[in-house]
This record gives sequence, C-alpha cells and structure tokens, in this order.
Amino acid sequence: MEKKVSIRDANLHFSRYVKEAENGEDIVVTRRGEPVVRIVREKKKPQKRKYTKEQEEAWKRLSKLMRKGIHLGGNAWPGREVLYGQWRDEDRERARREWEKQDAPKRRKGRA
Repeated sequence: MEKKVSIRDANLHFSRYVKEAENGEDIVVTRRGEPVVRIVREKKKPQKRKYTKEQEEAWKRLSKLMRKGIHLGGNAWPGREVLYGQWRDEDRERARREWEKQDAPKRRKGRA
C-alpha cells in the first residue's frame, strides 16, 4: 500500500514514516503534489554464517568420519565424545572393543 505525504510532513514526522515503511508500507514524499522520493523497507541480504574455530574443527572431524563411514547398527558408538575428540586413545579403543562385543552376536546371526 502506498501513502503520499508532503516534504514538510515527512520532515516533521520522519520517524513515524520510517516505522510504517519497516512494517511494509511504501511512503511517497511529494513536493507540490509531485512525487519526489519513496521510502521503502530495506531488503535484508542473507548473511553467510561465520563459524568459530571449534565449530570448524568439529566439522572437519565429522567430515572425516563420514568419508570413512560410520556403522549404523543402532549403537551409540561413535558418540559425541569421539566426534569432538574428548576421549583419550585408550578410552576410544576400550569403547570400540565393547561396541564390537555387543555387535558380534548380531553379525553371527547375519543381521548386521
């Protein structure tokens, strides 16, 4: 919707017309009845998301795991700790052995 206002009125009530433009209304400023300027809402450009260093590193580790392949047998391993590198090597190895132990009966039956 378009609203016409004089230069004097736009000068006196500029903030009101800016708020109306923010709400989607087009404001046409006129001089002696002739349109001079249009006040419209600015279209926002989508900003590229900036990641922190930790997020970038987590993404690299996740990408590496995805390229390697993740077993989707329904177990929780590898977990968040593995993805974010919070486990020590011996903890990671112990968890892998436990996971394989749980998964071994399924493989024998031909389910996995």
